[in-house]
Amino acid sequence: MELLPLKYALETLTFWHLLIWLVLTAAMMFAAAKESVPKRIVTSANAALLLIVFYFWIAPIVGQLFGDKFSWAQVWPSGFVLGAVFSLAAAVHFFKRSIRASVVIVLIGIPFYGLGMSAAYWAVPRFAGFGLVELPKMPWGVSL
Repeated sequence: MELLPLKYALETLTFWHLLIWLVLTAAMMFAAAKESVPKRIVTSANAALLLIVFYFWIAPIVGQLFGDKFSWAQVWPSGFVLGAVFSLAAAVHFFKRSIRASVVIVLIGIPFYGLGMSAAYWAVPRFAGFGLVELPKMPWGVSL
C-alpha cells in the first residue's frame, strides 16, 4: 500500500513552503499573545498541524489538475492517514475536557474524514476535467 498523494506533496515542498509555514505559525502565537504561554504554544501547534494537513490534502489535488490522475486504490490510504491525523489531533485537543468526546471523535472522525479526504483526492480533479471549472491553458505555476 503506497501513499502516493502524500509522497507527491512531500516532494513538492520547498524552502518557501517551510518559511511560509513558520511565519503563519508564528503569527498564530502572536495572535494569542493575551493567553498564557502553554496556551500560545498549543495554539501555534494546532495551527501548524492544520496547515500541514491542508497542504498535504490540497497539493495533490492541484497537482492532479495539471497532470496524471491518481486512481481510487492509490488515494484512499492517503486520505485515511490524513483523516486519522486530523481526528487524533482533535481528540488530543478535547481530551482534557472529556475522554468520551475524544473517543467519539476518533471512532467517527477517522472514517468520516478519511473517506471525505479520499473522495476529494479522487473527485475534485475529475470534476474539473469535465469543464465545470475553467482552467487556464498555461498556468503560471506550471510554466515556471
